[in-house]
Amino acid sequence: MHMLRYTLVSSSLKEGQGLKYPVPKKSEFIILFIEQPTVLEIEKVSSDFDIHPEHFERFHNEKRSVRYSLNPFIFVILDFYLEKDIVQNPILFILQKNCLLIAVNNLSETHTKLYQTIISSLKNPKNRKISTVLYEFLRDDIRANYDVLEFMDRQMSALEKRILTKPKDAEQNMGEVMGLRDQFNLMQRRFWESSKIIYAFKTGLVGIPMDRETLKLLDDVYDTVMHQIDIVTSHKERVVELLFLQSTNISNELSQTSVELNVVMKKMTALTIILMIPTLIASMYGMNFRFMPEIYWKYGYVLALGLMIIAAYVGYRLFHKKEWI
Repeated sequence: MHMLRYTLVSSSLKEGQGLKYPVPKKSEFIILFIEQPTVLEIEKVSSDFDIHPEHFERFHNEKRSVRYSLNPFIFVILDFYLEKDIVQNPILFILQKNCLLIAVNNLSETHTKLYQTIISSLKNPKNRKISTVLYEFLRDDIRANYDVLEFMDRQMSALEKRILTKPKDAEQNMGEVMGLRDQFNLMQRRFWESSKIIYAFKTGLVGIPMDRETLKLLDDVYDTVMHQIDIVTSHKERVVELLFLQSTNISNELSQTSVELNVVMKKMTALTIILMIPTLIASMYGMNFRFMPEIYWKYGYVLALGLMIIAAYVGYRLFHKKEWI
């Protein structure tokens, strides 16, 4: 379901839905929250607030956080949030003196709740500043990253346990480890890019007036992002440990296979030598020489047979003593 919600902030709040939103006057500002922007919504918003439609067409394909322009300040944050699983969703922010536009590509209960929380906070007249509204959205959205990081930490713990208890599932385990590595690399890049966007607010590059209190609050958001980067770095080190653990399991399995193969080869060698001696004796008496005295002995056959049995038994005892068989 496509939806455009708006809140006009002045001496009072005026909320509504659809394209018939009021255009703010000098002393007012409006918050627009658009889920899956339609062509009509893009055309009207672009016309009313002098925004290039290209930004709406580009943001839903972004794979990272990125800044489009400084005046107006337009940027995309690649958001991570937790529903049944980890979801990635780019969020478009367009910030002007009298307008804060937030557009999301996919319908999300998480972002809807964020929007409703921010609108509720506007009931306090002290919070009716566009910079404060943006701060609160960024703060709550970035704090949600801790839930994602905690979820991934539990995934790593479960994977570590499976690697230790089911080392033979090497292919599946290695695939999951590599997947975690790629996801942490993506998150680290996203957090770093987000920190640069927040830093632009702190240094006054946005062109929106901010009081000292809001700047201090943005410091808190910036520190939160940097802390999350440290957590991701720590998790990446743990992924390296999981890779080493899985590699060790594979090496141990290969070593065990090699040991088992050596045991088989020893047994084959021993049996070959044990059978070779009787075969040698039998082949000697199978030669067609004219003079072979043993052939005419009364007990020559018994002697040859006994000699083969004794030779085989001696060979067996010898290799059994060496634990080859």
